[in-house]
Amino acid sequence: MKSNIFQIVLITLLISINCFEYIKYTEEDEISLITISRPKALNALNSQVLNELSQILDSIDKSKISALIITGEGEKSFVAGADISEMFFLIKKGSCRVLKERK
Repeated sequence: MKSNIFQIVLITLLISINCFEYIKYTEEDEISLITISRPKALNALNSQVLNELSQILDSIDKSKISALIITGEGEKSFVAGADISEMFFLIKKGSCRVLKERK
């Protein structure tokens, strides 16, 4: 239990000082906004984006928000899908892993 609280506090701190490389998070008037920020890659999802997104989703106090908006930065694409170049590397390396199902 203590490690969960510590993790939530740490992630909340990281969010507040925008320490994530590819995810931006804001909260205003019970609305949370998550922006995936890899516009040069058309916001393609790589393992780092997915990890950052998972950390933020786990840390949000869902009782304090009424809406969650997920968007992508840039003009061309919300999210292009999986980052194929990383998938190819992970499969070749033999370290492809399946994301755990969210509760």
